[in-house]
Amino acid sequence: MATTAVAKHKIWQFPEAQTPSEDLVDMVGGSEIVAKLLMRRGIDSIEKASSFLNPANYVPTSPAVFADMPKAVQRINQAIKKEEKITVYGDYDVDGVTATSVMYTVLKDLGANVDFYIPNRATEGYGLNLKAVSVLASTEPN
Repeated sequence: MATTAVAKHKIWQFPEAQTPSEDLVDMVGGSEIVAKLLMRRGIDSIEKASSFLNPANYVPTSPAVFADMPKAVQRINQAIKKEEKITVYGDYDVDGVTATSVMYTVLKDLGANVDFYIPNRATEGYGLNLKAVSVLASTEPN
């Protein structure tokens, strides 16, 4: 039987838990948890798991597929050329902090006048925060 959870106006439905085969558990180094996670992604065979876990099969998505990427690149280049202030608005989770650090470092290496902002989880919550954006927009450029 599938389980259901409700959080902030969203209903999450979890598929019925399945027991992985011993072969699948063995294939992932004996971890039943990893085998169950793979099964939740629809990876339910040794062949699928082997293909999914093989780093040689990873094909990164090109950033060019994002909508308006040429406009974003042009705007960033313009800001760098005109020495405009760029603030990388980050996030406080591990991938958000990492992404903020990478963006900040790349922009700095490109000669940008850059800083960053990571909102306070306890007082500002998750996602883009209008109050923080207003404060950042009204700050005098360096």
